[in-house]
Amino acid sequence: MFGKQKITVSQKIETLIGKETVLSGSLQSKGSIRIDGSFKGEITSRSDVIIGEDGLVQARIDCINVILAGRVEGNIKTEGKLDIRSTGVLVGDAEVGSLAVEDGAVLTGNCKMKIREDKRVHTENKGEHVNHEIHEHGEKQNREIIEINEKKEDGTGGKDNAARDKAVAERSRGKNR
Repeated sequence: MFGKQKITVSQKIETLIGKETVLSGSLQSKGSIRIDGSFKGEITSRSDVIIGEDGLVQARIDCINVILAGRVEGNIKTEGKLDIRSTGVLVGDAEVGSLAVEDGAVLTGNCKMKIREDKRVHTENKGEHVNHEIHEHGEKQNREIIEINEKKEDGTGGKDNAARDKAVAERSRGKNR
């Protein structure tokens, strides 16, 4: 536990680096990792990484979720959530699925969130497509009317075409509303 705060972890902690422990190198685990001491190097986990309030990590971290209550100097990449608690400090870049930052936490670096499908974007694009089609359809009908009027002016129109001209004009007004 971090003081009074409870932590929810998807699994039990399989690797623990205690408060008085100093390690360096490459740490790889399929299970959850908790660091309350110091670690320098690279951390890869197929689960969660928790940095306790006393934890100091100088490493690149690649995992599912990170709960940060201590200090990380390095880049973090998570498929899931980066949760920076009020005592947490990240000096580095983060690429995350989601981000939670408590009041008092520090993030010095860039954060990139993975893009999820946004249905609003698709709807807007479809709307633009429909408006474009309506505009094109209206232009086509306007061209037809102009051609009919040109035929009238040069005498090739005639009485039979007058009814057709009126019908085309009415269709054009009805569909462009």
